[in-house]
Amino acid sequence: MTRTLLSGAIGLSLVLLAGCTSGPLGPRTAYTPVPPSRTGQPVSHPPIATQPVITPTGLIGSGSASSVRVIPGAALPRHAMVQVQQGLQFGSQAALQTGLRPLAMLASNGQMIDGRPMPVIDSAAQMPRNGGARPRREAVGAASTGLPSSSARVPDLPATPQEDLKYRGGRIIRDLSYINLYVGGQDAWNPTDWKSIDKYLAAAMADAHLNNVLVQYFGNTPISSTFKKSFFLSGWRPQFVAKGDLERQLKSLHAGGAFSGYDLPNTCINFLLPRGTVLGDPNGGEQLALQSKAIPMEEAEDSTGGLGGYHGSLHLGATTLYYSTAAYSERLPNGGSNGIPVFDQNWKNVVATMYHELQEFRTDPDVDDAIRDGTSAGTRYLGWTSDSGLEVGDYPIAAARQLKQVFVEVPLADGSGMVPVQLQYSNAVHGPEGPIPYPHGMEPPPGTQPLPNPPPQPPTPQPQPNNGPGTTPTPPPTPITTDPELAKVIAQWNQLEDFVKKAIVRLAGSR
Repeated sequence: MTRTLLSGAIGLSLVLLAGCTSGPLGPRTAYTPVPPSRTGQPVSHPPIATQPVITPTGLIGSGSASSVRVIPGAALPRHAMVQVQQGLQFGSQAALQTGLRPLAMLASNGQMIDGRPMPVIDSAAQMPRNGGARPRREAVGAASTGLPSSSARVPDLPATPQEDLKYRGGRIIRDLSYINLYVGGQDAWNPTDWKSIDKYLAAAMADAHLNNVLVQYFGNTPISSTFKKSFFLSGWRPQFVAKGDLERQLKSLHAGGAFSGYDLPNTCINFLLPRGTVLGDPNGGEQLALQSKAIPMEEAEDSTGGLGGYHGSLHLGATTLYYSTAAYSERLPNGGSNGIPVFDQNWKNVVATMYHELQEFRTDPDVDDAIRDGTSAGTRYLGWTSDSGLEVGDYPIAAARQLKQVFVEVPLADGSGMVPVQLQYSNAVHGPEGPIPYPHGMEPPPGTQPLPNPPPQPPTPQPQPNNGPGTTPTPPPTPITTDPELAKVIAQWNQLEDFVKKAIVRLAGSR
């Protein structure tokens, strides 16, 4: 009897699936994003002049690929950061006319995000104050674990449809990979920090409920994230890191074959800076005059003034290397801060910063090409940005009165614990949104009882940046059955999407 019912249910599900023409995740009615026109390779650029400053010397450790050693050719200077404002006040009419448009990423003092100042909403030419960012002067306390509604934008933040993201025609990355490089080597890192960063960043990037917010930018089709490996970057313990330093490291590591075998067009190489290292501004103190307000713009600042991290790209002939970086965010004994210290443990700040950067890498990987172009034609390189030049992680920070509104710990979909993240912008709710059980437009009908969460599964072993291999988890028990046909039917049922199962249950109950 059970086999007959389940077999009939499977057959009915196939009929239902055959009638769904909107994609593998089923029909979508409530929200339809602008579909990307292409997700192919980045454009080719002329080779960058060779700068043989740092040379890799190979892998450290017998039989281990967990450490990469690089030898700096010269000591890195401590830069004096000078912010060039060119006599223009941001938010002024003159700034708007020249195309200067501040962007954002992460700021502990409310002033800087992604190395770009937050927009000051004082000009009649800009959006109303209650719908945008404002300078924040209040102190940022420990992150709250109170979660926003799982099906709506963050409480107390108004809807801002004028800040909705628009697809500009550039690449986006549905299936991304990433590598963690721990700058300074093993001695520069507390084992609790790097192990927690590896574990919880991978969990956040792979979480189904968090990804349900992001799939709206991919036509509500599945997205994935793969944590490939982590390494200690030994032999380089800088006090200050500028964008050029990171790109010289990238160039040397690539020349030495450190990234051989990786899917480079879809892989982000993350430089994680150790405690005490200052991250410099992405533009080396120069302010760019961009002709399109949709192009994200970077301003001069360093991590002691609120810069948390940024992402970019480097063209080496026909090869493009994508990278991001994050400061080790902490409060300093002198009362100042480095990076964006929001949470009660510093590694959580790093995880939230890198979550922000990887989601922006996913939705706008070639932003550097648009910035380098510097004209309105440069928008063709962009993925998803707002008309004011904000990426998916930017406006939530700019709009939050306190960072703890959008820097929160959220429950993982598999019930295995909490993970620190920065909430991302959702066009569907016109603001930052927490994790949701279903993608927008795929919610079950009102009154339908939600399916229970699946039981927690053993964690996937993650590559560790030390000489010891990860432990292999115990495989889940195999279902006990003496009927192979019944086992086959059960397996087919388990592969169905939740909305199909619910439809079958409703139809069966109506008979």
